[in-house]
Amino acid sequence: MIYKKSWKYILVKNNHTNHRHKACYRIKSLKNFSDVSKGNLGGYVSKGDLGGYVMNYHNLSQKGNCWVYNEAIVKNNAKVSENAIISNSAIIKEHAQVTGNAVIFDEAMIYGNAQISGNALVYGFTHIYGNAKVCDNAKVYGYAQVFESTRICGNTKVFI
Repeated sequence: MIYKKSWKYILVKNNHTNHRHKACYRIKSLKNFSDVSKGNLGGYVSKGDLGGYVMNYHNLSQKGNCWVYNEAIVKNNAKVSENAIISNSAIIKEHAQVTGNAVIFDEAMIYGNAQISGNALVYGFTHIYGNAKVCDNAKVYGYAQVFESTRICGNTKVFI
């Protein structure tokens, strides 16, 4: 595989999973970087560490400290960028965008045209979809569902 010196990860083509009939490839770090601001969900990524799964290079930015951990999946036209973290078994798909310092973990699903940004925290069995936005320091967790054009921002907490 030929890659640019500035890349932070590659796709491991012989290490993949199929999610709803779509191949998603394990990522492998090409350099050391830190996302220590994430507490126990992130940390230090070392050169050679394996991450979660992406469908293609569009799904995870080569810039910033964003990363996909564990068994988490990012697929279709979804994008994770800046310093965002996806972990555990979270799924980001369709046209969803996760940016800033947002953290998505547990079994959370982000899909449709949903946007998660700022320091937002989404976890549990939460589903965020449609044109929903979660931003700033908002927390959405438990079994909550945020959808259509709902906007959850500021220091708001939504949970069930």
